[in-house]
Amino acid sequence: INVNDWLQSLSESTLETIHLTNLNPEEVNRLVSGSLRTSPRLTRSLSTVLHSKSLGNPFFLRQTMEVLCKEGYFHFSLIERKWKWDLDEILDLRLDDNVVALLTRQMSKLPEDLLIGLKAASCIGNFIPYSIVGILSKHLGLDLDAIFRSLVQRSYL
Repeated sequence: INVNDWLQSLSESTLETIHLTNLNPEEVNRLVSGSLRTSPRLTRSLSTVLHSKSLGNPFFLRQTMEVLCKEGYFHFSLIERKWKWDLDEILDLRLDDNVVALLTRQMSKLPEDLLIGLKAASCIGNFIPYSIVGILSKHLGLDLDAIFRSLVQRSYL
């Protein structure tokens, strides 16, 4: 049975379908402003650039902001006590046009044990019984519990 058939077989009272849409520029600005704890008035130009690069896709926007932060495009000024960024630098930055390419690039930078954990999780599915984690940990010689926790913290699982 495929996933769509299974979902259709469930009663409609069991599942609620949620349709997600892309964020509009104002919603992106509220998200960016909240994330950087900065006035929406001050983040508007940054948000406009991030909206154009992410097309308002909330997942891609979050990943983009995370990459920009990790790569030093955002920095916190202790003197001014606020987040700062160089808008022209971000504007000129070539960001991948889709989430898959961005995630693939990020995943390629992960340590080997986390990559093995991702591969194991992808073979098992979205629910991994703890007993299976123990068996796989012994077989692979890795602490998959710790690896999965790290992957959850990094938003991969």
